[in-house]
Amino acid sequence: MGKVAVLAALIVAGTGTGSRAQGAADWYQDKTLRLDYIFGGDSRSQHICLDEMRMSDGWYGRRVNMDSLLLQGNGQLQVADTTGVVLYRHSFSTLFQEWQSTREATRVSKSFENVFLVPMPKVPVDITVTLTDTHRRVSGCLTHRVDPRDILIRPMQVGQKWEYLRHPGDSRDKIDVAFVAEGYRDDEMDVFRRDCENSIGALLSHEPFLSMADRFNFIAVCSPS
Repeated sequence: MGKVAVLAALIVAGTGTGSRAQGAADWYQDKTLRLDYIFGGDSRSQHICLDEMRMSDGWYGRRVNMDSLLLQGNGQLQVADTTGVVLYRHSFSTLFQEWQSTREATRVSKSFENVFLVPMPKVPVDITVTLTDTHRRVSGCLTHRVDPRDILIRPMQVGQKWEYLRHPGDSRDKIDVAFVAEGYRDDEMDVFRRDCENSIGALLSHEPFLSMADRFNFIAVCSPS
């Protein structure tokens, strides 16, 4: 039996007005575009390749301040319209960039898979992925056009069973917390659910979660290892 792995997706939704092109009616559908990239290289060089694109129903990320960054990472993903207006930005730091600082990276080249989720656009957009070094200098960059009509953007299939443990409201207005059954066998799902309930109880026994319990959806992803 393994430990419960928790994946928290922060859903920032509200009635306030965001910056330019923030409404779903403007540029994106209520769908998610999954972008799979390969980051590769060694300690001295790096390259970025687009692997594939897939889409799924519903957009569960932020819906305001979409062109702003909360934190600066070692990389950024930017969605812009064809005139250059920034629509969405996301920062990240990757295992590949950590690996580049290891001794192994001075001897061999390796590649790492990276997945990013962005709102599915209604019209063609340009997506730019930028990597920076520890001095904030650009070390790698890729820009590619995404046309939502592209037949190579395949629909994603839900591969694992999941269920709500607490569901006070729609994910567009709540924060989703997903418990993933990492390390649990198929015959241990009842144990997994009990562990989830214990984790929920522990989380909601402390502020600010206690007084904001109705702002969280809790989901169990029953994915046996």
